[in-house]
Amino acid sequence: MYICYLDESGTPEQSGNTGHFVYAGIAIPAETWRAKDKEIYDIKKKYGLEKTEIHAGWINRKYFEQMKIPNFDLLDYANRRLEVGKERLNILNKMSLARAKKKEIINKKKYFAKTVDYTHLTFNERHQFLTEVLNTVSMWADSRIFFHSIKKAHYKPTSSQLGGIYEDAFQQLVSRFQMFLLNKGGSDGENLLGTIVSDNNETVNKKLTSLMRRFHKNGTFWRDIDHIIETPFFVDSQLTSMIQIADVISYGLRRYWDNGENDFFRLIFSRIDRAGPALVGGRHFTPCETCSCVICKAQRRCRR
Repeated sequence: MYICYLDESGTPEQSGNTGHFVYAGIAIPAETWRAKDKEIYDIKKKYGLEKTEIHAGWINRKYFEQMKIPNFDLLDYANRRLEVGKERLNILNKMSLARAKKKEIINKKKYFAKTVDYTHLTFNERHQFLTEVLNTVSMWADSRIFFHSIKKAHYKPTSSQLGGIYEDAFQQLVSRFQMFLLNKGGSDGENLLGTIVSDNNETVNKKLTSLMRRFHKNGTFWRDIDHIIETPFFVDSQLTSMIQIADVISYGLRRYWDNGENDFFRLIFSRIDRAGPALVGGRHFTPCETCSCVICKAQRRCRR
């Protein structure tokens, strides 16, 4: 039995502030889940994050408040948190006195709330933390990564048979996970089954459940779905490390296409599913004649 954990990075709306929408999953054997969860916990504990959710988009950014604190990197964790808290309170007070727009204050408070659990780490330490997590994942030889990356500027909603970017990406992941189970089970002489686990998001839960029922009944555009059991199970990402790993993977993939960053991508690349030498675990949706990314080169065919 394989469990495939899913998460996304970027906004599916074409008007959003990201160039790509990336939906990614990592499939691990159920019998090795406990050992892998322990590995991730140990890395989190090393950085004082054992009780904290990994959210790569908020971790891997510079907190300019830290730069205002003298010798910040020489302070212990407790004093780093304390000093950042003081600096942030000072920023909010100044905004209030300057009669900043209500929306600006709300956005600043949101930013502070989303990053408060990581303020005891410098930017370099936070980046190193994510690198260690992905380096560990890259060594999970029994695991596979699947993804669908869509360059939104080249996506036409009217071409979707399912409703939009999110639905198309989910269909891609389900199809690739199904094919992996079929190939893997065939090589081992057994009927290998899998299941899907997703973050508990009320806005998409019904959508994914409905789509999966449709796939079980009619198959996806490419193949029947007979090796994936049930509809997706939805869990609280704060309590499930493997959903958090899917978050880091999808973030690392998106940053590769949106920003040309290779640090995380190079660690992810080795675990993308392959059939022999062919890379089959993911797709970059963009005109191939304008794309020189590693994925488009590896697949050697046009993606429109």
